[in-house]
Amino acid sequence: PQFPNLNLDRDIYCSFMGRFDTHPCRVSMKQIMNDRIKCYKSTDFNQYVNLLNRSIFTLSPRGYGYTSFRIYEAILAGSIPIYIWDDKCILPFNDIIDWDKIAIIIKADELNILEEKMNNINIKKYQDEIKKIRHLMTIEKTFDYIKNNI
Repeated sequence: PQFPNLNLDRDIYCSFMGRFDTHPCRVSMKQIMNDRIKCYKSTDFNQYVNLLNRSIFTLSPRGYGYTSFRIYEAILAGSIPIYIWDDKCILPFNDIIDWDKIAIIIKADELNILEEKMNNINIKKYQDEIKKIRHLMTIEKTFDYIKNNI
């Protein structure tokens, strides 16, 4: 499977596939969002790609590191990432991407207002902005960015 044409219909409002034990903010996310999201446990990459392709929002909480590869994958699939951070908000390409136009950025202790934030954004506008920066979400572009900023 591949990441889709970005105009596909999406039948899942918000999803997450992954572990909940790699950072306390993931535990909080699970407790608060438990009944509101489709959570999947699988190691099957095809199922994961299908889930991203069908999701309007993708929970992308930090894990062992300060950020999550799910942000890249959500953007490649045209899904709006929800980046959940705790003590440091670290996002790739932060100096050239206006993350407030393509993602929901929320601190773990504010998760109680996440659903309200999700319901109050213009989904189409976010998806249109994602299309503009999608090309940056590759290993090559990331490597070039790091090399040029060292």
